[in-house]
Amino acid sequence: MCVCVYLDRRFARRRHFTTSQVGAPLALCLLTACMLWPALARGQRRGWLARLPTSAAVRALENGDTAAREQAARRLGYAGAQETSVDALIAALATERDPSVRSAILESLARRADPSTLEALDAALTSGSPSERRWAANALGVLGTADASSALVEALAGRRTREAAAEGLARAGAHAIPPLLTALQTGGARIEAARVLAAWSAEGPRAELARDGLRRAARA
Repeated sequence: MCVCVYLDRRFARRRHFTTSQVGAPLALCLLTACMLWPALARGQRRGWLARLPTSAAVRALENGDTAAREQAARRLGYAGAQETSVDALIAALATERDPSVRSAILESLARRADPSTLEALDAALTSGSPSERRWAANALGVLGTADASSALVEALAGRRTREAAAEGLARAGAHAIPPLLTALQTGGARIEAARVLAAWSAEGPRAELARDGLRRAARA
């Protein structure tokens, strides 16, 4: 707003305008500034962390307020070196208590899809809140390794975790079929494993493998 006033006065001096002639442009400038300022202020508060280096995001995740920690967690999902960002996210997940920040951390871990996140994601799947279980299962499914798939299949047996585990398995690849077949024959999640395999057998890249597994399980 100060800039508008300064330019308006300077323009008036150079052109020898009267005060009344300057008044209308000045009033319009002030009105525009007043209308835009709240939106600009909100944008600055929400987006300032996205412009900082990764090291600043790591520090904010460790020591910032709730909003800053959540923004830092989301930024580390796509910014910075893989090892640095993943290590910071895993360390924060071990101590963070705010649900929104924890969800942001798990979302970023899913985006990173790093094998080193397996233990932290498995712990969140088995002992986290319902929201955290879904995020952790989604991250394990995106991770797509044999160990991640096995963790999801084991979670099918738990009453509190089976729904999230089934959602995570929907994102898993063919790595999930062997542990699902094992659960179908010997595990405590036979019904859940059969449902997942039956859904996969209908269509998609895993259909033939799932149908073959179901046939072999039926003959056993």
